[in-house]
Amino acid sequence: MACHSTRAYTSPVRRLHVIGRALSSHTSSPNLLVEPSDALIDEPLTIRVSGLKLHQKITLSAFLRAEGKEFVSCAHYTADDAGCVDTAVHSSGGGSFYGVEPMGLLWSMTSSKDKGAKRLLIKDVTRPYDVTMSVHADHVDLEAIKSANNISSVLDTKHVRRWYLRNGVQRIPVRKGRLRGTLFIPSGVAPYPAVLDMFGGSGGLFEFRAALLASRGFFTFALAYLAFDGLPQNFDELDFDYFREAAEMLSGHPLALPGGIGVIGSSFGGGLTNMLASFCDKVKAAVVINGPPTSPLRDQDVNGERIIGHIPRWSELSGDIILNYDHSDVLPMWRQGAKILHLVSEDDRVLPSSVYRSLMQTIPRDKKHNIHSVFYPGAGHLLEPPFAPLCRESSIKIEYDALVIWGGDMQSHAVAQENSWKRILEHLNTHLSRISM
Repeated sequence: MACHSTRAYTSPVRRLHVIGRALSSHTSSPNLLVEPSDALIDEPLTIRVSGLKLHQKITLSAFLRAEGKEFVSCAHYTADDAGCVDTAVHSSGGGSFYGVEPMGLLWSMTSSKDKGAKRLLIKDVTRPYDVTMSVHADHVDLEAIKSANNISSVLDTKHVRRWYLRNGVQRIPVRKGRLRGTLFIPSGVAPYPAVLDMFGGSGGLFEFRAALLASRGFFTFALAYLAFDGLPQNFDELDFDYFREAAEMLSGHPLALPGGIGVIGSSFGGGLTNMLASFCDKVKAAVVINGPPTSPLRDQDVNGERIIGHIPRWSELSGDIILNYDHSDVLPMWRQGAKILHLVSEDDRVLPSSVYRSLMQTIPRDKKHNIHSVFYPGAGHLLEPPFAPLCRESSIKIEYDALVIWGGDMQSHAVAQENSWKRILEHLNTHLSRISM
């Protein structure tokens, strides 16, 4: 193989692009197959290597680049008697994970920079994640994968793109009265099952889950409610009417399927989802991801009833999120007849599953028939769509900069994300009367 100077290339991803082009003319090189090369983020990949020597040791690596962030992983394999490696069949003996994990190269990724972003978030959903997968000779550790000195070990490389937004889905920013967010209109024939999507208390606008749901056939509204485009800066300023207004706007939209909407929320947004399921008759189905069954808002009157709130506070001393709950304040989630799915991580360091269980025990047994809870051992607070890397901790800023421990074991969390996404789609499809794409 011809030598190539590496001085002009500033990152491992750029170097691997050049190596891949150089290797493409060498038919004797091992062949890496990664399919599909262009797909939605929740679609599994087939990853196979052929043309290896009998029992040859190799390393598979993955580099992901998006919006200035770089994440990396690797796994060690030994070729079988046919000179092949298949991640769906063969076991990784080291690197970023162990065992037979077809998608391990994606969910085991960590930041390639010591001070890089610890949570892989994309803000521009109209652009994909670019992932470069490579085969390296021998078993190579992760630090060597990152190094420029490791170029000579690359045997083959392929490039894949992973999207949240399917081609044909429309993205429409919303600035209507005080409402802020983004509508996503799926392809196909309207009307569509409609879903309101809310994230946690770190503020801003998160669109990736709403974009992916729209790519699966739902008319979605990613709702911002804090620290975004003129919206309140503090939890104390939030009122329930804003969220009810968003639900009513979506329910009354001409593109929304009649009969009620779905709501999905994570963390603080999960508490808001429980509130909408309790007090808004437009909500037909709800999915709550590690959210409290109590109001996360300040004390306020809702439908003529005084609702006691439990606003999360940050401890400047410990960096922990302080949550104080009273069992008498559990929301009447059964009242409107909404079908509710609670997804609960058992290694959640923000809202412990023991607290959730204790609070839910106060609900009368005859009121629980519309509430289904699923528990995930070893999963952390930030349950995201399938194959996303685990974020155990990250810095967020509301009252001040704080390092928050979210929890989670990497492999257990990956299992939970894949299973929970299937349950989310099934729940929304079942109770919103439309099969997704």
